[in-house]
Amino acid sequence: MIRKLSIALSACCAVAATVATVSPAAVASEPTFDDRREIACSIIAKHDRDRDGRLNIFEAKRAGKKAFKTLDTNGNWTLQYPEVGSRISPAAFDRYDRIKIRGMDRIEWTRLVKARFRAASQDRRTVTCDDLLMSREGRDLLAVIWY
Repeated sequence: MIRKLSIALSACCAVAATVATVSPAAVASEPTFDDRREIACSIIAKHDRDRDGRLNIFEAKRAGKKAFKTLDTNGNWTLQYPEVGSRISPAAFDRYDRIKIRGMDRIEWTRLVKARFRAASQDRRTVTCDDLLMSREGRDLLAVIWY
């Protein structure tokens, strides 16, 4: 009886030790706000041609076109929903896919980028790192220009 109790107790301690060692690693892998801000600022810096620290509509469209090329894995110049499913909702895909034959083409994708830029921009001219992170509209824009 004592032997069974000691085996059960040692098994519980082993499980608890495993959980204790795994939990901090899982929490440590979560990106912090500073990490996310650094990612957003690096995306802006990559496409900011005038180096003012903000993204204007022309720079956002250029970033969206590069994201389109990256997402178009089969090279047919259209995006089907499975290619962009993690970035936009089915309703948004259906709204901006106007032709509805082969998928969303580059013009429709650019129209989506422009609409999300206008929603994310507070002054309707530029977007900053904080605009991309602090609002849902900014995160939606980030989803379509990040590649």
